[in-house]
Amino acid sequence: MFFLGLFHIVRPGEIQPIAVGSGHKAWSLFKYLLFHRGTAIATSDVMDLFWPNRIDSDDTSPLRTAISRLKRTLEPNSQPYSRSSYIICTRDYCAFNTAAPLWVDAEEFEKKCNIARKTDISNPATSAEIYFDALSMYRGDFLAEDVYVDWTMIPREHYRRLFLESSRDAARRLLDAGDLQRARIVLERALQVDRFAEEMHLTYLKVLLELGENAAVVEHYTYCTRLFYIELGVLPSPELLKAYDKAKEGLGTTSQKISRFKAMTVPNRMKQNWT
Repeated sequence: MFFLGLFHIVRPGEIQPIAVGSGHKAWSLFKYLLFHRGTAIATSDVMDLFWPNRIDSDDTSPLRTAISRLKRTLEPNSQPYSRSSYIICTRDYCAFNTAAPLWVDAEEFEKKCNIARKTDISNPATSAEIYFDALSMYRGDFLAEDVYVDWTMIPREHYRRLFLESSRDAARRLLDAGDLQRARIVLERALQVDRFAEEMHLTYLKVLLELGENAAVVEHYTYCTRLFYIELGVLPSPELLKAYDKAKEGLGTTSQKISRFKAMTVPNRMKQNWT
């Protein structure tokens, strides 16, 4: 089950996902209970959250119908009138069945990031490899299709922050391991998620300098400093200026050589997809 990016479910042995980005109330209920699995939530609270405008406060038929619909979709081969393998619902509470077999990308992503962080820093190559695998799982913000759903806001920020912190750490370890190309990929992806992360802009410039791509340093410096100034009213830091000056020295830069970098556009390499 995939929470990062567009929500979707892939059943074992199948290729085509089901419920891709579904906003139907039954799937909204499923996402909510799945994320809060391990917690029994009062049936009345579930009804108030998903069917707040019902006429009869004791009527739980919409909830029962939603669970039945989910069961038919998730378990098409199950026996009629049998209980759902995923959702437990009584008159008093609703919960996701913790015994149900499933794999959740957000949980696996966090687990791998934690393993990478705890891996001995004296072995940056191993740690970076785990990080790189973990970061590739972040296909977008948590439940991107539910950006205005209140309960998703805290986990969305949590996983976004975890991705950015892990990207920062991964880039440092990849640099220590001498893997400049993958450090570059990690930083480019992170800067697509948070374009105002100055520390990562600086690390990115250092990677480009190490790769000998001085023209790309000048281009990226111009992009990010214009971005900071126009959007935040912030001037470039001494560290960014130092990287810029070093790149100019490497180019033997003339005013003509950098005049083409005037528009605040995203460099083409920053638009590349994760590979």
